Amino acid sequence: STSLADIPIAAYDTESTPPRRLRLAFLEDSGTAGQNNIWDMGYNPVDSTYAAAGGYEYIYILNDDYDATYTDYLPGGSLDNCFAWPVLYNISPIGRGGWYYVEEEFEIEIFASNVNVANQDVFAFSTADYAPESSDSLMTLALDKINVFPNPFYANNELSTSPYDQYVTFTHLPETATIKIFNLAGVLVTTLEHTSDKGQFEKWDLTNASNIPVASGMYLAHIDMPDEGLTKILKVMIVQKKQILEYY
Repeated sequence: STSLADIPIAAYDTESTPPRRLRLAFLEDSGTAGQNNIWDMGYNPVDSTYAAAGGYEYIYILNDDYDATYTDYLPGGSLDNCFAWPVLYNISPIGRGGWYYVEEEFEIEIFASNVNVANQDVFAFSTADYAPESSDSLMTLALDKINVFPNPFYANNELSTSPYDQYVTFTHLPETATIKIFNLAGVLVTTLEHTSDKGQFEKWDLTNASNIPVASGMYLAHIDMPDEGLTKILKVMIVQKKQILEYY
């Protein structure tokens, strides 16, 4: 249930000018002893050892301007809209010793350790003194990363979304490259032209230059990278499943 109660607390947003007084609420749970609607820091708890057993009073500081009216955040005791409450802070005090602190005035100040102010934090940086790094060692490292998957290809690519859409993917390619696929007899099967709009990947749909699925077997992929002056050769093992061609 909910009701109004007088509590000896006031909360202010001190970042406003003048400081803005905020609305407060507190949640009381005294277990089977019943609620007394008094913010007394659990002075009448059922169990003061285990918090979940009752005897706690949570304070909520809301992002609402304080006024003398009452906004019922729990209509009929329902928690349906509790996640929409404008809660700024929740304070869950645990008493130690006596309750002398509720008999004397005191202040609690809450500071943000890293305040982000929208539209006011501005960061500037420059890359004028920097240039892309290029060296033989970096080229060698980049060349070592170029690969193809799945390899071997056993009738299916787990990344494929259709049984008719089978392929292998070359990775870590530079912006431009020419990939020539040969069979073991040295016959050119197909040529793939890789461009920068494809990123680092290039797919081979396992067909030849006439768009006919290739036979199962070992293939050689000759990758020529003219901008880097490098080449690389990869072995690609293909095991095709039974092909049913609609047209031939």
